[in-house]
Amino acid sequence: MSGAQIGEYLCREYGARYLGFRVLGIKYQSHRLAWLYVKGYFPENDIDHKDGVRDNNRIDNLREVSRRCNLQNSKISTANTSGFKGVSRRGYKWEACASLEGKTIYIGTYSTVLEAALARQEWEKKSPDWSCDIRGCNDTLIEEALAVEAAKQEAVLQGILPWI
Repeated sequence: MSGAQIGEYLCREYGARYLGFRVLGIKYQSHRLAWLYVKGYFPENDIDHKDGVRDNNRIDNLREVSRRCNLQNSKISTANTSGFKGVSRRGYKWEACASLEGKTIYIGTYSTVLEAALARQEWEKKSPDWSCDIRGCNDTLIEEALAVEAAKQEAVLQGILPWI
């Protein structure tokens, strides 16, 4: 006995990324153990957290997916400065691109960050190889940005804000 209490995490492996356990000296990620417990087998592929929350290991939040699909379903990087996945500043313009199977796909260059995000969103919807992104990585962010733009335009029309 190690003195650990029932339900206590014995270790946190894989950096700070995922909860893990050591069983008989072998490291396991907790979401893979949850899958084994419920489904009765270790997954051959990646296990994706549908909501993107790494410690939400409820079985209805987990799905077995290819590495490509799991990477598409990843969150926006903390190094991202545009606020939208696949959109970055290029000089005074905004560039939209995507990464698919190790290749960067150039979508276009746009005057505003929102135009670039909308172009990326449209590309995702039209691309047959981009079918497993269940969150639509920029959908909520675009809806919020469009609402802010609409509110600004309404404020300008009402004379609350000067012309922007």
